[in-house]
Amino acid sequence: MKSLLKLTFVDLKLYLRNHIASFFTLVFPLLMLVLFGAMYGNQPSALFGGHGSMDVTVPGYIATLVIGTTAFLSLPVDLALQRQLGILRRMRATPLRSGVLLGSKIITNLVISLVGMILLVAAGALIYHIYLPANWLDVLLGILLCCLSLYALGFALASVIRSAGAVRAVSFIIFYPMMFFSGGTLPSQFLPGAVQTVAKAMPMTYSVNLLHDLWFGAGWNGTAVLALLGFLAAGVLISVRFFKWE
Repeated sequence: MKSLLKLTFVDLKLYLRNHIASFFTLVFPLLMLVLFGAMYGNQPSALFGGHGSMDVTVPGYIATLVIGTTAFLSLPVDLALQRQLGILRRMRATPLRSGVLLGSKIITNLVISLVGMILLVAAGALIYHIYLPANWLDVLLGILLCCLSLYALGFALASVIRSAGAVRAVSFIIFYPMMFFSGGTLPSQFLPGAVQTVAKAMPMTYSVNLLHDLWFGAGWNGTAVLALLGFLAAGVLISVRFFKWE
């Protein structure tokens, strides 16, 4: 446990020193919130079930701009880069167990996601007086499931693709369509029917749906939970089968 905490502390410092990763996880969601809040405000609308635009936007931003960024732009690129530079190989030669090395990556990104969520929710509450959920425990458990599921896919991506440059390119190709089509940044009501159909194959769509339902008290979305568990299992199996330390 002591080794895990120390390594996690080091990983957190390295993450925060990566200004690009920190910007997109912690600052970019706030900029999006302020930008679209200034454009559309947060007046109640029948289109959003009596809620405002920012009310329905915040849980989607958590799923896409916070969790999605750490899962697809930070985690796999970091793993691939450390493997390419020989860092993982050298660390594996130390007395540290493999589980400690991988666990520190998961905890680091969980902490960063939690900080990003707190900043986003605080800004939304202070500036736009957004709707806040009554049952935070369910929301936090849902966020944990979304994180683990998408992180498993991030691990799988870094396992299948060896080059850090290739992982970065593929991550961007995967992430940005999901960001726009999953209903997280643009409400799904505004998307064409064909796009909504394609979005059903995207894991981030189920993260958005789950968090949206939990946020507004609709309970656990069974379809989203099963889909995320399926993506989690697939990511773990692929990672176990293909992950290389060097």
